[in-house]
Amino acid sequence: MNVDATATPGPFRNVTESFDSQIFKNRGFKMGLLNINGLSGHIDELRIVMSLKPLDILAVNETKLSSSISDELINIIGYQVVKKDRNIAGGGVCFYVRNSINFKLREDLINNNLELIPLEIKKPNSRSFLVATWYRPPKSDVERLYDFEEFIKKAEAVFERQIYIMGDINCNLLAASPEYHTKQLNDLLDIYQLTQIINEPTRVTEKSHTLIDLFITNDKENIVSSGVYPLSISDHYLIYAVRKIGIPRSNPRFIQTRSFKHFSKGNFLSDLKNAKWTNLNEICDVNEAWELWKNTFLSVLNKHAPCRSIRKRNKPAPWINSTIKKQMLLRDLTKKKAQKSDLAREWNEYIAG
Repeated sequence: MNVDATATPGPFRNVTESFDSQIFKNRGFKMGLLNINGLSGHIDELRIVMSLKPLDILAVNETKLSSSISDELINIIGYQVVKKDRNIAGGGVCFYVRNSINFKLREDLINNNLELIPLEIKKPNSRSFLVATWYRPPKSDVERLYDFEEFIKKAEAVFERQIYIMGDINCNLLAASPEYHTKQLNDLLDIYQLTQIINEPTRVTEKSHTLIDLFITNDKENIVSSGVYPLSISDHYLIYAVRKIGIPRSNPRFIQTRSFKHFSKGNFLSDLKNAKWTNLNEICDVNEAWELWKNTFLSVLNKHAPCRSIRKRNKPAPWINSTIKKQMLLRDLTKKKAQKSDLAREWNEYIAG
C-alpha cells in the first residue's frame, strides 16, 4: 500500500513539512539513518515521512525482514531499495536510494560478519564516494570491531577521503564511563582519523538518553549540515547529514607511522635477543656497521610494529583529543538542558561543569 501524504491529515502532515524544512536548509546530497525496529510494521509511517523526498538516501537499521518478504511490500515511491536481511526476530539493514541517483553495490567491500551495506554513489561532475550503513547488535563480540576496521582499510584504499558511514552501532558516546567496546570504537576512529559528527542523544527513553546512532566520516569539511530529528516512528530518532557536491579537492598528503595495536614488549625483546646480529666489532667501516645494525633492528621492529600510511589532515586544534571533545560535548548538552528547563539547579550544574 502506498500512502498519499497530500491526503493525510493532522500530525503526519506537520511531521513531513517540519522534517522537510529542517533537512532542506542546505543544498547538497542528503543522507539519513533511522533504526526503525521493524520495517514491515512501520512502512506506512515511513512512506508518509518520505513522501516529500527530503533525503537522497535513507539507511534503515533493524529492518527485521526475512527473504520471504518481497521488496514490493516495503517499497517507497521514488526510491530503490537495497537490503541485507537477517530474520524477523532482529537485525537487518537496508537503503532507500532516490531513483535519480546513480549507485553501485560494492560487493568487494562486503564482510559477511557484519550487517553492512556499502554503496558507491556516482554524482555528475564529482568523484564517486562511499555511503555505507552498519548495524552492530548489542553485546556483539569485539571481533566485529576488528571486522569493521578491515572494512575501513579496504574502503580507504578505494575512496580515500570520501567515506560516509551511518549506523546504530550501540556504543553510547555520551556515557560518562564508556564501556570497553565504546573505547575500542573511539580508538579506531582516532587511528583512522575518522570523525563522528552527531552530538545529541539519538535514543531517548524515560530512563536514558544515549547517543548510539552515529554518522562517521573522513570528510567532515564537506558536511554542511547535520543533526538529529525526533521522529516518533520508533524509539530512535533520525540522524541526517548534508554533503556539499562538486567541490574541487587538493591532492592529499600522506605520512608514515607505526601501528602498535598488537605490540608485545616481551615478544619484541625476545626477538631482538634472538636476531642474527653481525659482530659489529669486526667491521671497520662505521657506515657499514650502522647499516647492518639498523637493518637487523628494523626487521624485528617491522614485525611487531608494522608501518602504515595515513592521510595527513590539518586539524584546526590538534591539541583537542577525544577526552576533551567528550567533555565539550557534555558541556554543550548540560547547557541545552539548562536552557530547556530554565531551572537554577540546571544552570548551576552547567556553570560548575
